[in-house]
Amino acid sequence: MTAVETVERDLGVVPPFINGGWLEKTSLGRADHIDPATGRVNGTVMMSGSDETDAAVAAATTAFPEWRATSPDRRHRILPRIEELVEANLPELGRLTTLELGHPMPTSTQQ
Repeated sequence: MTAVETVERDLGVVPPFINGGWLEKTSLGRADHIDPATGRVNGTVMMSGSDETDAAVAAATTAFPEWRATSPDRRHRILPRIEELVEANLPELGRLTTLELGHPMPTSTQQ
């Protein structure tokens, strides 16, 4: 077994994340995700339609006033924490980007 085969098998089912939670089902069902580098199925994507889009827009619309009211000082504390989390998870984010786009792993962590 090669490292690529191990990575491909790890993608699993990819559900949408809306309003603080992962959806268990979607209106358009599921579809295979094809690795563009190998042409092989490397996961299953839950397909979102207008119901999920409407729910995501509604959640964002509801959340935005609180963020808009957040002071610049508070934002200044939050945004660097997001950067820290991205940097701490860069290998996994790179792996997922490689699976999605099919380009080499070293370039996946440089974006």
